[in-house]
Amino acid sequence: MSSFTVSDIMSRNVVTSDPDDEVSDAMNRMSEIGVRHLPVVENGELIAIISIRDFQVICDHLGKLAKTDSLTGLANRREFMKLLEAEFSRFNRFDSPFSVAMLDIDFFKNINDEHGHNAGDTILVRFADIFRTQLRAYDVAGRLGGEEFAILFPNTSLEGAVTACEHLREAIKKIALFADTGLISCTASFGVTMVVPEFAKPECILKFSDELLYQAKEQGRDRIIGASYQEHAAQVLNVANG
Repeated sequence: MSSFTVSDIMSRNVVTSDPDDEVSDAMNRMSEIGVRHLPVVENGELIAIISIRDFQVICDHLGKLAKTDSLTGLANRREFMKLLEAEFSRFNRFDSPFSVAMLDIDFFKNINDEHGHNAGDTILVRFADIFRTQLRAYDVAGRLGGEEFAILFPNTSLEGAVTACEHLREAIKKIALFADTGLISCTASFGVTMVVPEFAKPECILKFSDELLYQAKEQGRDRIIGASYQEHAAQVLNVANG
């Protein structure tokens, strides 16, 4: 059995990772320095040794859980915002256009109250299924919370995003859930906009899309309000000037 002196240990390079580092970065660092196994210690006793390959599988699974909404399997709010920030950065560097839609289920509270939360959850899952079948592979749909969703359309004009949302709206109207309490159908309202230099940060895009969604609700629901920030600002100015 080989032994190490204090000088042997202290003279070796120490490799560390920041808690905020991506797991993949830490795994790559471990691979570069030849780490192949990880000890599992409990109360000072070695109870297991995990190979780096098994550890990678575990980390990948946990990483996926951390990025997705547990009910729908869509991106959760944190992951959606991360991807939105990346797209916003590309826009600032390369002037690469993209659009964002905010939407929610009309009268969703009534569905929960009249048919139960299980029925409401089933409707949310149906929405996610529609997104997966109707959207392109590189579009990103996320559940931001409750019945509120957002969609990121990379390299897409406002007109293209509105057209895509119109397909979604029509598909959503065809949902028919047969429950003990009766037939459940639903509609959705959308607010859609495209990124412009006036947006100082990604949150501004979502905020403006949410304002357009609110207009869709005010105008009767089951509709899409799509507008550029400049058009909206001009309308507001015209109203203010009488």
